[in-house]
Amino acid sequence: MRKGSKVIKIKYEEDSIFVGAAWGRKRTRWGRKGARLTLEAISDYLKKGAGVHREEAYLDEVKCDLLRLIRKRLYQQALKDGKEIKEYECSFEGVVIWPGKNKFICFNFGDGAVLGKTDQGHIGSLLLSEKRIRKLPQLTMDGAVSAVGLKRGVWSAYHELYILEGRQERWAMSVSEDKIEEGENPLLLSIKAC
Repeated sequence: MRKGSKVIKIKYEEDSIFVGAAWGRKRTRWGRKGARLTLEAISDYLKKGAGVHREEAYLDEVKCDLLRLIRKRLYQQALKDGKEIKEYECSFEGVVIWPGKNKFICFNFGDGAVLGKTDQGHIGSLLLSEKRIRKLPQLTMDGAVSAVGLKRGVWSAYHELYILEGRQERWAMSVSEDKIEEGENPLLLSIKAC
């Protein structure tokens, strides 16, 4: 993936923390713009949808609403720029945490992953990447909703969450109670040390 296509968004709200990363699929500025617009749409939706972390909210409905909002923003931008919607394609991963409610929702679309590390040091996948799919799903095509990953969790059950970049997973963001860091994947660093 070309340098500069990655967009990171960290947003602290009154009752939540949004941490997301997206990668434009096209080697143009349009992919980066699509990544930025996508993260803004996810952040806005999850901020407004105050009840999405509750068990009564069906995640399949949240996926549909979220995808609808992302597509709307991308279509509006494509019309404004005189481009095709596919120029704004991106993949994304992230997490929204409600510390006061001890809840989080992680999300992904494409070839990245979200992992969780417990206090005992066990690392498990929350949302796996779509590595085994030869052709990555596209946000603007039919069937995209089934490729959007959403999962609820209990924030206190994890010491740290990791947001991993695409196929090579060399880059990661680490989200813990007191810090958010970006850099080389700490899981790969620990494997290299063995």
